[in-house]
Amino acid sequence: MEEDRKKRETEQKKNEEKETRKKEVNQKRLDESEQNNQENKHRVKNEEDRTDKEERTSKDKETNGFEVFEAETEIEMRNKKKNLFYKRSEILKSSIEKTPFYLNHNDLIEQISSLKYEKHYLLFVLSFRVLVEDITKKYLINFNKNLKSGLGENVSTMIDDILETTKKLDKSRQVILYNMLGGFHQYSNHLKFIKDEFYKNNEQGSLSNLLNSLTHTPRRIEEVDALNIANNIISPLIVVSEKLIELTSDDV
Repeated sequence: MEEDRKKRETEQKKNEEKETRKKEVNQKRLDESEQNNQENKHRVKNEEDRTDKEERTSKDKETNGFEVFEAETEIEMRNKKKNLFYKRSEILKSSIEKTPFYLNHNDLIEQISSLKYEKHYLLFVLSFRVLVEDITKKYLINFNKNLKSGLGENVSTMIDDILETTKKLDKSRQVILYNMLGGFHQYSNHLKFIKDEFYKNNEQGSLSNLLNSLTHTPRRIEEVDALNIANNIISPLIVVSEKLIELTSDDV
């Protein structure tokens, strides 16, 4: 009897050990399978992220017209971007030539358009008043208007005359000018907005004061603000005033 009992215990122990080893093997297989699944998921996720990043980069290149740089500071990225001064505008909808418009027939614009703002910002901020004075003097002299002493007064006089002269043109020439800023209301509203920036309530406006200050004490202003002045204030004035001079050349 004792011998049979020991035999049964030995057999049971062997079965338990066998079952334990079987469970260990199965668990190991499960662990390896789970690890492989996690690695595959991670690999697929990385591949998806890489693909999405490439698609976003490609889209940005098409949309913005300049290359996107990763893992760089904002200044480093900005320094490597194509110079967009006088080449893009949120206001101008069409130009004398094409869109994006280019004003390289102006020598000063052509020269600074080849420079980087971060390195040559003083030249950019100094050029703003020079360009505005050049625009207004050219226009006012062409239409026999008196020049005033202040920058703001001259811009105000020019814009008032642009709006008044445009009203006197025939329909076909009016449409050409209106379309340059997106339509009749946009044309009038944006020119009036620019006028207020230079001269408001019989006083020099905020932009006149800024350009005067930059002329006497040149300093760096944020590039986004400089781009706005160049592309959405000065460029429309150049394009519209020169086009109006061209359209009225036979009448003057």
